[in-house]
Amino acid sequence: MESHKQISQRKAAVELPLYVRFEEADMFAILTVPEEPAKGVGVVIAHGRSDQQSCHRNQVSARFARALAGRGFHVVRFDYPGLSDSSGVSRGFALGISHDREIVSIVNDLRRRGIERIFLVGYCIGGRSALAALDHLTGIEGVVMVTSPLRAPAREAAFLRAIYSRSGGAAEQDGARRSTLRKLSLRLLSVGSKLNPSVEDPIDPMIRRRLAKLMDSNGAALLLYGDTDTYSDEAREFMARIAGDQKFNGVSLNDKTPEPMHGFLSVPAQEAFLHITLEWLSAKAAAASVDNR
Repeated sequence: MESHKQISQRKAAVELPLYVRFEEADMFAILTVPEEPAKGVGVVIAHGRSDQQSCHRNQVSARFARALAGRGFHVVRFDYPGLSDSSGVSRGFALGISHDREIVSIVNDLRRRGIERIFLVGYCIGGRSALAALDHLTGIEGVVMVTSPLRAPAREAAFLRAIYSRSGGAAEQDGARRSTLRKLSLRLLSVGSKLNPSVEDPIDPMIRRRLAKLMDSNGAALLLYGDTDTYSDEAREFMARIAGDQKFNGVSLNDKTPEPMHGFLSVPAQEAFLHITLEWLSAKAAAASVDNR
């Protein structure tokens, strides 16, 4: 395992600043180009909070990108609109806000540069956004979600349950008496709770659906948490719920690191993230290369 100092000293041959157009904004990004023979595989890193920049705390994302480039990956880290050197207006960060379309723009830019094979790495809300980007992308080989919350947004869930209650709780109620919004709430609730508001699944049904879609395309997913991280219990519950389901064989959980990883507040947490994710991405990219021969 490379030490914190060794990874910090690694420097890819080229780091190219660029701007990627998104709607009315230009997102600032850094493309790190491999110093070794390129694999033809790209990694897009998405951070998850307004106080984070593309380099992240102690330059952990920059060091991560350079270490990946040292293994032949092309890597893009970027700032969302309205943050750091990106133009535009920030849409904020919350459980119910997804930045999936921004990630799609970065992926498309990378593919225009000839990099077709892509992995996504997202921190916290960025992990949820990376997974949501699968609704608009094909050919994504893997997603890493680092300390991402997996539960459904509380206010959305409460709102839907309230509307469901007002509708009488019956799917067969006269359609003429239900508004379009009520019909939509019933449809959404049927995904997560099968029209039974007394049985609340704390895991966001969209997480399950998108992971299933990734598995259907022979992709893989890594859920990465520290043992005592805020959202680690949600991840363990999710893994317990899908245990034995062959459809989710490509989803793995690593939650054994004693240090909390959320926010990368300590050097040991940063080192653990770098080591675990580097090895996972390298192994998955190599396995996919063999499968594609």
